[in-house]
Amino acid sequence: MNKLKILAIAGGLAIAGAGGAAAVVAVAPDAAVEAARGGLHLAMHGGHGHRGKPGLHKVCRFDRAGKLEHAFSFVEGMMTFDEPQAAAWAGLTDAIRDGNRDVDAACAGIDGPAETSTAKLAEVELALETGLSAVRKVRPAYEGFYATLDEKQREALDSLGHRGRGWR
Repeated sequence: MNKLKILAIAGGLAIAGAGGAAAVVAVAPDAAVEAARGGLHLAMHGGHGHRGKPGLHKVCRFDRAGKLEHAFSFVEGMMTFDEPQAAAWAGLTDAIRDGNRDVDAACAGIDGPAETSTAKLAEVELALETGLSAVRKVRPAYEGFYATLDEKQREALDSLGHRGRGWR
């Protein structure tokens, strides 16, 4: 596999780590869920037409940590980082793990879909706080990793997710 593609996967991990944690915002009441659902497709493994009620419980129920570790191992097995990149990568993966622990903590009290509008709003608040906390941890580490890349590697990451008509 092309090393630039692997590097793009690494950037995607950072975005998924921060964005996936932030994406728990889709626990919002129905109108907000519909607006946010597109960004939750990967996090919830269902996107449009998924079964059951949307909510934080769906983000909480799958093995995020295992999936992250598998992806980290994949990138590390395919890439050859120089010393500064390796150090920055280690910082980035640590930050993503830390953000994932925040999501785990938020999930600890979730045992199923919120049933009332007040419970849904409480989940929205929890999701926003958790997501912002994760983004604040991952972003500086990602910026540090990004700073170690050459121009071609940065271009590969910058094009991640771009499909010609904006980000998807």
